[in-house]
Amino acid sequence: MATKYQLITGLYESTVQAVTNTPAAWTAFLRSACRNYKCRFDEQILI
Repeated sequence: MATKYQLITGLYESTVQAVTNTPAAWTAFLRSACRNYKCRFDEQILI
């Protein structure tokens, strides 16, 4: 069974891949991230 750390790491990596896959996805992420500007990048990805 995967540990909590491994599950979160897998989620992070797959989300980063999805967000950086296309310019439209990256723009959508930035549009969302600008509303939560106090969070770090890794937190933004997991939100």
